[in-house]
Order: sequence, then structure tokens, then C-alpha cells
Amino acid sequence: IVRMMVDNCQTAVNRDLDPPVADRSSCEGTSAIKPFNEFLNVNGPLQLGGVKHPVLSSYKWNFAHTRKGFDGCIKNVIHNSEMYDLASVGESQDSTIGCPPAEEYCYPNQIDKFCLHGTCDGNFTSAKCVCFPGYEGERCDKKTQEKMFEQNSYIRYALTFNPGEYSNEIQLMFRTRQKQGELFRATSKHGREYLILEIRNRTLRFRFNLNHYRSSEEELWLPYVSVSDGQWHTVNVQRYGSTATIALDGGGGRRYNELLDHEDLHQELVIDTKSVIAGGDVQSVAPNINVVDNDFQEGCMNDIRLDTRYLPMENGSQFAFVYESRNVKSGCPSNNPCLGVFCPPPFICVDLWMLYECTCPKGFVVSLDGKSCIDDDECVSLQPCLNGGSCINLPDGQGYECVCPNGYFGIHCNAVREEKVMQLSVAAMALIIFCIFAVLILALVVIAYSRIRTHKPYDQKDIIDDVRENIIVYDDEGGGEDDMNAYDIKTLQIPIDGYGSPMGAKSGPEKGPVRDPHQWQAPPGVQPDVGDFIRDHQDKADMDINVPPFDDLRNYAYEGGGSSAGSLSSLASCTDDVDHDFEYLNGWGPRFQKLADMYGQGESEEE
Repeated sequence: IVRMMVDNCQTAVNRDLDPPVADRSSCEGTSAIKPFNEFLNVNGPLQLGGVKHPVLSSYKWNFAHTRKGFDGCIKNVIHNSEMYDLASVGESQDSTIGCPPAEEYCYPNQIDKFCLHGTCDGNFTSAKCVCFPGYEGERCDKKTQEKMFEQNSYIRYALTFNPGEYSNEIQLMFRTRQKQGELFRATSKHGREYLILEIRNRTLRFRFNLNHYRSSEEELWLPYVSVSDGQWHTVNVQRYGSTATIALDGGGGRRYNELLDHEDLHQELVIDTKSVIAGGDVQSVAPNINVVDNDFQEGCMNDIRLDTRYLPMENGSQFAFVYESRNVKSGCPSNNPCLGVFCPPPFICVDLWMLYECTCPKGFVVSLDGKSCIDDDECVSLQPCLNGGSCINLPDGQGYECVCPNGYFGIHCNAVREEKVMQLSVAAMALIIFCIFAVLILALVVIAYSRIRTHKPYDQKDIIDDVRENIIVYDDEGGGEDDMNAYDIKTLQIPIDGYGSPMGAKSGPEKGPVRDPHQWQAPPGVQPDVGDFIRDHQDKADMDINVPPFDDLRNYAYEGGGSSAGSLSSLASCTDDVDHDFEYLNGWGPRFQKLADMYGQGESEEE
């Protein structure tokens, strides 16, 4: 039987009945091979993305394959649990490494790396970071926490999201020397449906039950790989319906296994957000009393993820927070196994985490007789230099050194040296020149505008800017030609204060107001009279020629349309024959005395 499935058949329609009913026609197709044709000839080369060989006309195929090439990206080609590296191919044509349309979103610029400790998973519209184990964050820039689980220990989570019903992914890091212990479990609200990842007999097992009517447990395990070696391991489990895969330390070979049965099996699981536990199966035997079965003791865990979301091991995050924790401490310390251990020279005691070993120092290996240490020739044992590099072994355990050929560099000559000549295009050069000219023109405009707006002397201003009404323009013909005194109007622009001093003058010793010696003062001991006070100030105002209203002296030497003064004939004209008495002008004060004398003398002469 040949079966082809797209996206793990996540678009299938599943009905939770007993037995269950599923419609997988939209995502899966199957076919049966006729008898005696079960064997597949795979001796020929594997071709991806198109067909290289010419048309095979000798074969009478009912369904000939297409010869149109594939336009897109291909990755993660796995055959018989082995992943093929598409970077090392026998022959290629019109293909490039990577996926340029997706990398445009992963690497918007070549300066900042989009994912610091992870790989960028991009498509044609967006991109996201898939962090390496031990890191989290949007750019994989934060280290995750590691915790030591002691006896009767566990962490219970409260999720802020709803895990998938058809598909789930579990990933975590762990290290232990125990033979068994439960790493992670997620169950439904009543507990009959579950996902459990555990260590049993030093091997990894994943078991799950999706049937809430009865128990029908499925199991997936890696029987040939021991994980109780005290080293850090990373396990990844993916479930799509009743099918599942498990991969240890990246998978491949014996570190990978899969379960593909789905006929007449339940496909969905509703995980309770408060039934996610790391470290064991927690059983409540009394109020506030819990017992942990199959607990993961004397081991460490780090970077727990459910459906690609990071679950913190203390406090909380945007996806989950620690609802309950017991007998868990920070870090992953060893129990100091070398304490009190004596190793005969030249051997030293090495802490292998919860276990010690008497061995040679780094850079040395045990001799054939097992009694001494000799230099380790890494050029022979490791062959570390790639791409034709020459390996030189350094004496006294100092390691090795690779001499790289032209075009390669790095510790192991694994990096390709690419040299590019950086030069500006014609369009970039034209844009730079245009920007320079634009800046120069803008600077000239600013300088010219600032000079126009520079403050000018008053005699250069327009008369409409002056708000005073008694200003005579001296540069107009007929207005100031007879002014022989050359009166300077700038004097009027100097403001003075209440004491007659120019405002803005240099500061000096302060002077109080000058008291007029003729100012009226009340005799000592006598109450001042208000009337006398008013009359005194009235007389002073009448005698003071420096207070307004001021006399307006005009030039009457020129009469006409351009003169600001009226005709003198108006002074001698009269509209009636009635005699006028101008004696009252003598009572107007000294400022009108000349007018009173003039009218008085004029009338007497006329009579």
C-alpha cells in the first residue's frame, strides 16, 4: 500500500464517536500495488524538483510523470528515517542554497541577525524564530532556566492558551542517571485521556490515550538508545491525531521512531489547562497532601515547550505560570563525586555529573598499558580539518591547528572566504549628488532670508510701521525742507522711565525720585487739607511745560496741497459782525498766554 499525506492531514474531519469516524479525503490518498510489483528499484539517482534524464519512450506507462520543474523550496527530505542534506548533491541546475523568497523576511538587512540563537522559519509572507534548545524569546536572545528535581518533586502549570486538539508538540531537555522517571504529562480534565513522556529501563517512551470511552493506549519508544548517561539530551515528540513521531538529539537512525496507525482510532484530545505537570504523576491522597508516582528524581530539566510555547520553571510568562512546585531547586549541580577520591598520577579525577572517573587530562589519552598518559594526536583520531586543510598536531596536549587552503578559513577550515568589491551604482551616485545640491541650496536660502530679516535703523523703516501720530517725514519734499535745526527723530525712539532716565542704560547706583523743593508740604503737627493738596498739584501741572498736551509747532512758510498746515487767512476771517470777547483766554494759564495777547492786540488795532 502506498499512502500520500499532506500536512499530516490536519484538515481532516473527525467525529468523536465510538467507533470514531474520519474523513481524510482532502489530505490523504492511498493505493494498492498489484501483486509481484511490490519491489521498488532505487538503484537510480534520486531526483528532486524536476527530471534530468530524457524521455523514456521504451516504457509503456499508463501514467507518465510530468517533466515540468518544481518552482519553490524543498527541505527536510527524509527517507527510511534518514534526513538528506540538500547542500551536498551530485548535480544541480537552476537551484540555489536556501530559500531566497523566505529569507527576505528572515534577513531584512545583513547587519543585525534576526535570530541570535536559533533558525529563522520563513515563508513568502512572514518569518519567525525557532530557538535552539536552551534559548527563548522572539529573537532567541534569552537563556532558559534549568532545575534540579529531587525526590517527590514536580511542577504543575496553569496554561494561558488552549493546546491543539488534533496536534501537539512536546520538547524538553533533560539529564539523569536514573533508570526510570516521568518527564512530562498532559491530561484531559477527567484524566482518562493523556500524553505521557517518560524514561523506562534507561530508554525513552511516549504513550498516549485519546479514547475517553475506554483505554486504548498507544506507545512509541526508542529501544536502542540509553539516555541515563548523565549527559544533556533533547527530545522532541510530535502528535498528529493518532500518529506520532519521537526524535532524540535531532533524530536520525536509532534516535528516531514513528507511529503511523490511524484506522478506527480516535484523533483528538482536549487538554485541561491545569493538568500539565513536569516531574511525575501527582496523586492527591488528602487535602494539601500529594504523592508523586514514578517521579523524576536526581535529574535536571530545561527548556520545556508545549506546542512550541515556552513553559517557565519558575514564576510565569505570557504562555503559562507555575501553579504549584515542590522539591525543585535552581541549577543542575553535581553531588561532588570526586570528594575523597585519589587517582594515581598522572591520572586525575573528573566529575562526570553524579559520577567520577580517573582519566588523563585534556589533550592526553591513556597509553596501551593503561599506566600512563600520552599526547592525543587529534589529527589522526578526529581528522578535524575540512576542505583540504592540513592538520598540525601540537605537542604536550596543546591540541591541533589547521592550515587552510586559499578560499577557506576558520578553526576547521569550514568557512568559505568570499571577497566582494563594494562600489556605488550610477543611481546611488546621482542620488548623493542631488542631496548635496539640495542641502547647499537650502543653506543659501536660509542665509538670504536671515539677511533680509536683519534689524534696520528706524530712519530706513516704512512710516506705516510707526504708531506715533506726531511724526513728520523729513525725506518728503515740502514737509521738512525748512527745518534748519535738522531734528533727529532717533531721540524720540529712546524710551525713558518715570524719572526721565533712558531705559536700558547702564546700571548704576540707584537713585530715588528727586523731590521738588516747591512742592507743598503740611506744617509739622498740622493735619493736611485735601483741598490744599489738590490745588497744589493743579498749579504745578499748569506751570509744568514738560507734561502733555505738548505744543505742535508747524511750518507755515508754504501753503498748498502738499502742506500739512491749513491757510493763515482763516485766522482773520469772521462769519458775523458780533464782537467777540477773548478776555477769557487770560484765564487758561501761561501756555495760552501768547494766544490771549495776540487776539487782544489784534482787536484793539482793528478798532
